[in-house]
Amino acid sequence: MGKLKIVTDELVRELFGELNGIMQILADRLTSELAHSLVVTADGESKTCRFSLMSQDGKILSSHKINFPVESSVVNIKVDELGENLIFTLNNGNTATAPIGSIVRGLATTEQLDAEIAARKAADKVIETKLTTESLARVKANAELKSGIEAEKTARQTAVEKLSESIANEKKERTEAIDALPFFVGDDGFVYGKD
Repeated sequence: MGKLKIVTDELVRELFGELNGIMQILADRLTSELAHSLVVTADGESKTCRFSLMSQDGKILSSHKINFPVESSVVNIKVDELGENLIFTLNNGNTATAPIGSIVRGLATTEQLDAEIAARKAADKVIETKLTTESLARVKANAELKSGIEAEKTARQTAVEKLSESIANEKKERTEAIDALPFFVGDDGFVYGKD
């Protein structure tokens, strides 16, 4: 899976300027098969930011709201040397530090996402096994049905042949029996002796 797409609203871009670059660092740490974008929105009235980890189909995987000291405008945001904190430089020269962990707390961790992926793969495997088993059962049932139809067809052909043979034998026997009689019936309807 590639990097997460970072989506910020206009107020976030206005307040935090270079936040997209900083957030990409966070996104790199959250990349997974399920996560598609990290959406960051700001609320100017409550002075908060919401970080939402989204799936490709727009479903919120997890969301977390944090308070930022936005009373002063932020002129710079950077990550400390250890990559553990965001350092916000305010317009008045003061700095505010926010641990990255506090920002991503509540968002799905890589372990949680990996567990979800593993669970979905296991569920898919169960469904695939069930479908394979059902398909094999249907193939076997179709083969047995075809075999049964062929056996029935053969049995009927044999029965028809035996019946035809029996009728032919009976006809032959009757003809022979009639020929063996010492009399016959003439065209005029009278019975005559053969001698």
